[in-house]
Amino acid sequence: MVIRFGEPLDFSRYAGMEHEKAVLRAVTDEIMYAILALSGQEYVDRYAADVKAEEAQRAAQGRRFPRRPGR
Repeated sequence: MVIRFGEPLDFSRYAGMEHEKAVLRAVTDEIMYAILALSGQEYVDRYAADVKAEEAQRAAQGRRFPRRPGR
């Protein structure tokens, strides 16, 4: 197990705007990008709910993995 600590994140520029959806999204994105940088993971621009729905659909069709083109 590896534990990494990054630089502190400063969100003071958003003071007083805590309930605005755009601000919540911006803060969330900044946190996620910081985690990605520390972990070395790749960013995937997809919602987990969409991936889970696709997996459920494939399972219902009896396939575990998507078919490759031409097969």
